[in-house]
Amino acid sequence: MSIVWWFDAFLFGSGNSVETLAQVMKRIFVTSRVQVTLIVAAAFLLRIWLATSPALDIDEALDYAPAATSYLKGNWSANYPHPMVVKLLFAGSVVLFGQHGWFGTLFPWLPESIGAVRLVSAIIGAAICFVMYELAKEVSGSQHLGMVAGALLAFDPVSVGESSYGLLDPGMTLFYMISILFFYRFVKGGRALEFYVSAVSFGLAVASKYYAIIAFPILIGILLWKHKFRAEWKSMAVYLGVSIIVFFAVQPVLWTSPLVNLSHTLINNQHNLLRGHLVKVPGSPFLVPPTRMLGGPWLYIGANPFASKPDFYADPSNAVQSPWWYLIYIQTMYSTPFEIVVYPVTICYVILNGVRRRLTDLTTLSGLLVSAPIFFFAALSVRLPQYAILSSTSAAMLGAVAFDGLSGRRRTMFILFLLVFHVGWTLYALLTAGNNFTGWSFDETILTPILANIFGLLWKLTQGFNW
Repeated sequence: MSIVWWFDAFLFGSGNSVETLAQVMKRIFVTSRVQVTLIVAAAFLLRIWLATSPALDIDEALDYAPAATSYLKGNWSANYPHPMVVKLLFAGSVVLFGQHGWFGTLFPWLPESIGAVRLVSAIIGAAICFVMYELAKEVSGSQHLGMVAGALLAFDPVSVGESSYGLLDPGMTLFYMISILFFYRFVKGGRALEFYVSAVSFGLAVASKYYAIIAFPILIGILLWKHKFRAEWKSMAVYLGVSIIVFFAVQPVLWTSPLVNLSHTLINNQHNLLRGHLVKVPGSPFLVPPTRMLGGPWLYIGANPFASKPDFYADPSNAVQSPWWYLIYIQTMYSTPFEIVVYPVTICYVILNGVRRRLTDLTTLSGLLVSAPIFFFAALSVRLPQYAILSSTSAAMLGAVAFDGLSGRRRTMFILFLLVFHVGWTLYALLTAGNNFTGWSFDETILTPILANIFGLLWKLTQGFNW
């Protein structure tokens, strides 16, 4: 037999002994390990590509990257208002790759240490997608639902945008989601190891950013749903004890006079909470003049002209206090058409099932994940756009809920809708945005002015048309 025969047999099949190429490819790519690997790889590549932009975020450039390099010199008090964990990871990346290491060599237009810092964020962003896949799979018992949630998050514009910059919020979100994943596994299976992994992760989350404390009510909600609160309420005291020990142990600035140093940090944050953030209306962006940063000229490439970015130093005469729904506004402004349609409908579905007492583990946990950030940030006076990554990450579970409620051809249509109006839309936004995006998402799409006008009208109604 000639080699041509074998080649034809491999491609087109010859009897039952030889698989066709299509069968081989299908057998390879239907495995869950390959699929989740592709999702995580795509998530990382998107974020690392966006991370090469010369646009800088003011926080990474003025606060977090300098703090990371200061840590390497033993100055633990740098950027003291914010916890240390993610900045320590940034510092580790600078040690491994240098301020002008291989990342800077590949992308020489990035200022010193920015490349190493953003590399950490891109890795964290991809890791969050894997954790979301595991959480949705664990709660639903379905790998398909895990894939849907992971893919949604991998191409979520807010998640992609934020985890391409050197910000603290993606790292906090990673530990936040890990703590919830392992706590659910503990409640479900009762293994002590999962309990302690969750407690350590919760401590790391709060040591990344303080508002990670909103994970704790979710954990209590899981216990109540599983009817295990009476049996485990004493264990939660141990849980908090472990988390507190981790919180102090991973922050060298708290090793000496821990309570005094922590009180200084909390007083600073309390001052910010009391002062609040003023924001300009949609259509009136803040103009930040050129300045010198990281040893060179830097021009702020801010939010798109339809978004309102908070500013502590805004002029009260032409700015207003951000409304309680500000982060919903930010998240919606940068959502894909898929998210704009599917998420509200699924939230109504979850609420309806709650009223009818037909909740499952999946719908209950989805409700907890989505509602906790909404209520928490609605109660705060300070609402920064980067906080939206927690809401957008939690909302990915809604995709799993929606998919679970469908069957047959409707599932096929759902996947097609996801591919075209979520994955395709995000890729379109990436290709057309250029460098005009911020650390919390892309610059502008054709939907942006429409959504901005809707929310702008709502904003004016709540302010009584005073501006």
